[in-house]
Amino acid sequence: VESVLSLLDLWVNHLAVYEKALGFAKSLSKLAKKDKNVRILLGLACARLNRIDNALAWIENLLEPEAAEIYFLCAAHFIKQFDNTRASEMLLLLKLCQSSSFASKIVGLEKDVRALYVKSLEPLEDEMTQAWHADDFEKASRLASRLLSLLPENKAAQKILNENKRREQNRKINLLLQLADEAKRRNDPITEADLLSQAITAGEDSDALRQRHENLRQEVRRKREKMEVEEVIELLVQGDQTDALLAYTELKPYQREHIRSSLEDPHLLWIEQALSAEIPVKTEKIV
Repeated sequence: VESVLSLLDLWVNHLAVYEKALGFAKSLSKLAKKDKNVRILLGLACARLNRIDNALAWIENLLEPEAAEIYFLCAAHFIKQFDNTRASEMLLLLKLCQSSSFASKIVGLEKDVRALYVKSLEPLEDEMTQAWHADDFEKASRLASRLLSLLPENKAAQKILNENKRREQNRKINLLLQLADEAKRRNDPITEADLLSQAITAGEDSDALRQRHENLRQEVRRKREKMEVEEVIELLVQGDQTDALLAYTELKPYQREHIRSSLEDPHLLWIEQALSAEIPVKTEKIV
């Protein structure tokens, strides 16, 4: 085997007579062909002749520093063939060979493989862009998400997802405002205020809308407080003293004053005195 290696090294690495080395390989014994160094030299001869499949067949994924050039040449070949999958595979095998002499070349090869990968995604990007321009927003967004999963830095996909998010946001806001206007027409301020609040939360943050919402909140509060007063008065008129007086103690001062001005009930004065006492008294005991 030593004499075989000497001849192959001379022909491959010094004289560059690769065809002679490969012709000589036909006469080699099975034992010689199993030697890893023989296989590397024959693989290198094939790789330098651009016989990539034969080169890979000789080395069979050997991960030796001496095999680095073979994987380098194979990777370069597949890049020219626009075969990103196999180029990436060769790049990985090249790294695993841990050859210091190819460290700087790996950097350039990585850039080429990356560029090829980006280029391989151009059809997907084109399909995404066409769908967007055709107003097929669902398809465009689906393709944009897929593209970003493959290439997170893709600007076009990021833009489409952001644009679609804004479009969906505007659609939601417009629907909420439309429903709020319908609630206003049927004199339903509670629903109207809730819908306006949702619109503001969704991103519609104009001063006019906030003022409209605040006015509604005040209106709803006044109506609710008026209803609370009316409910207590009704309970008192019906003679339901306990529930009425308990509810009375929970009201605001101006609400209680309105009730006292509407009804002459001595119980209300007693409760007011208890509520204004310096030492707090539990509501149940007051009633």
